Amino acid sequence: MLVAPDALAKLCLDDGEFRLASRFWSGGVRLSEQLEDGSQRTTGVTLDNGLVLEGLPAAGGSGVIELSGPSSVWDKATAGIPPPFFNDISILAGRSLGLESDELTYWQYLPALQRLIELIRPQSTDTEAPANSKADVGSLPRHDAPTGRYVHLGLGDASAGASSDHRIYYEEAGRGIPLLLQHTAGSHGVQWRHLFEHPVITDHFRLIAYDLPFHGKSIPPVDQQWWAQEYRLQGSLLRSVPLALADALSLDQPVFMGCSVGGLLALDLALHHPDRFRAVISLEGALRIGGDLKRLAGFWHPG
Repeated sequence: MLVAPDALAKLCLDDGEFRLASRFWSGGVRLSEQLEDGSQRTTGVTLDNGLVLEGLPAAGGSGVIELSGPSSVWDKATAGIPPPFFNDISILAGRSLGLESDELTYWQYLPALQRLIELIRPQSTDTEAPANSKADVGSLPRHDAPTGRYVHLGLGDASAGASSDHRIYYEEAGRGIPLLLQHTAGSHGVQWRHLFEHPVITDHFRLIAYDLPFHGKSIPPVDQQWWAQEYRLQGSLLRSVPLALADALSLDQPVFMGCSVGGLLALDLALHHPDRFRAVISLEGALRIGGDLKRLAGFWHPG
């Protein structure tokens, strides 16, 4: 359910993440909800060079992103825990929700739009923090659990002479069963940071979160002109990373857990290398992902 414009403006004004993502934006957002009785309710927020103002921006105005759709879609998109495929507004825009915006504005300020939708959702009252994050400020400085290192791995098709030296960054904490953690595409190992701070996990598992090549702190190979090649997350390259890392760290049948592209990789490893892992955990994985990659072009080149 959408909120009134004045309440939405206050939510955005009070949120540092939204204000950071919307800096320099002149225009705003219009969200229209088609009610069951045939009427329409519209909310939104106006921005002037990143400054949040109350009131709706003009429909069709410069720098304005407009989304419209039925209550049934908005209710799912703004639920405290959205159902699958309703958690990210970029999945809905142009599909279940009508989208009107110039392409450059949409891609430049998509993070601000995503944060705005998150602000509308009911906030969790669970504020429980990991034990070692509750220390009083007076006890500073203190260190979190993980330690980070670089390891040199030969990745690629060695049989074809295409193996390259990659400096792969990883962080680890805990002791026990080794657990390799694979982040989503376009991100890095910091996604797993909360797991590193829970003794109920680290007392039983040796957590190892690594950054894929060309992601996070991992270094592109220096023995090739990588900038002249198209970078694709192909299965052979993806599979080679946890396999080579497990060998380099002498891990005995580790558990593998990955999210999104890491979830796909978990299923791939179970199929191609079942003897190397004692278990795989696929988060948001799938056997096949359809769709047109051109719809995502703005993520890597907005405009």
